[in-house]
Amino acid sequence: MSDPKPILKLVPKPDPVPAPEQEKPKKQRRGAGSYEHRGGDSYRLRYKGNKKTIQAPTIAKAEQALATFIVEVDKNKFRPPAKTTVKDFIEKRWIRDHVEVELAPRTIEIYKDYINSRIIPALGDLKLDKVKPENLLDFYANLREDGRRKERGLKSGHNSKVSPYLVEYV
Repeated sequence: MSDPKPILKLVPKPDPVPAPEQEKPKKQRRGAGSYEHRGGDSYRLRYKGNKKTIQAPTIAKAEQALATFIVEVDKNKFRPPAKTTVKDFIEKRWIRDHVEVELAPRTIEIYKDYINSRIIPALGDLKLDKVKPENLLDFYANLREDGRRKERGLKSGHNSKVSPYLVEYV
């Protein structure tokens, strides 16, 4: 006789043991920024909890501004205007990023003298988003007043007026 073949017995599979609860790793969100048309040429840009209102004549320009805004936020160069004073902006950003990079040493010295003797005393404590045309008009009027036109600390004969371009650019 032949050897009996083993009989296969079907055994139900045991229920799988649930794995201990593990916190799922959070996916890094790579959200694109957004913009909202607010009427006229005004757009509000949003990205990673930051907001900025801009003026743009077209949607394409608003999208371009949004791309620039995203880069600023990602590189930690964006500071919400409401928290930045004119003085902080001038000292921490404008002098470093524009004046010291683009201008000659003597021009830098002259700009710093104007900034410290005229602009910061008059406008330095204002929040950037609170600077209004009236503030600038008052500032220009003060520059025209007698006694305010003489520059302290500069060589005699030097043009002692603060250029509207300088104030506008700042």
